[in-house]
Amino acid sequence: MFRSMTAFVSKTKMSSLGKLTLEIHSVNRKHLEISTYFESKLVKYELEINKRISGSVHRGKVSVRLALQAAHSGLIKVRPDLELAKELKNGWDKISSELGLSQTSEFPLLLLKDFAGLFVYEEAAIDDRLFESEIMALLDEALDDLIKMKKVEGLDLYKDVADRLLLIQKNLRMIREKALGTVEAYTTKLREKLTLLVPQISDHEDRILREICILGEKMDITEELVRFDSHVARFTEFMESGEISLGKKLEFLLQEMLREVNTIGSKSMHIEISHFVVEIKSELEKIREQLQNIE
Repeated sequence: MFRSMTAFVSKTKMSSLGKLTLEIHSVNRKHLEISTYFESKLVKYELEINKRISGSVHRGKVSVRLALQAAHSGLIKVRPDLELAKELKNGWDKISSELGLSQTSEFPLLLLKDFAGLFVYEEAAIDDRLFESEIMALLDEALDDLIKMKKVEGLDLYKDVADRLLLIQKNLRMIREKALGTVEAYTTKLREKLTLLVPQISDHEDRILREICILGEKMDITEELVRFDSHVARFTEFMESGEISLGKKLEFLLQEMLREVNTIGSKSMHIEISHFVVEIKSELEKIREQLQNIE
């Protein structure tokens, strides 16, 4: 079944260090490209994240954004220097005594707010294994949702391509019908015209037959039709195979089908066959556009 290369998912989760936000955006590319946009403290998880994404996504440009809205109480511990505060308080009391200020006057805490070194900031101990497991759990959830979205859009692409293949096969049947007896009819008409133009042409019967045989071989499209049928059968087989990454294989077969139908158009001199060839090429081009979005 087809999977589209276009999808987007955004997930959030509370972790031991705060709120994690993960966004994955996938668009068309011939090969797999992963671009990451992480905060500096999250870069160390990039390698494992890329590894997991490449295990689930096989084609397309994948942009990944990971951010942490830290819960400061969990990341930083604030420890007041109580001994320093006591010394400051004692100093204030001494000043009050020397200046004869009221002993009941309160110690102004605002004096401490800008005093360097009164508060010591320490990083809290971080359980890296726990935090990494939380990130990977969020990533797995996001990838599950991303694949689901790819499959939903892929189903629409599958139906469209399948319908166009049916139209192509219908036009191929019409070409076969029109091709029956085309060479014989054309050579008969050619012989009649030659007889009218050159009355004594019958004296060169052997040469006429050789030329007619050569012309018939050039006009015969049987081999091209057989090969085209083979490509369509293989194309359909791939579509039904259940493989995840089909885009490149189908694009190759489509190119081969275009090559055969172009040869049919150049070899056939039947006007109606030319019309059917145009219809087939039109449908193949539309399929090509769809394949550009298939993983």
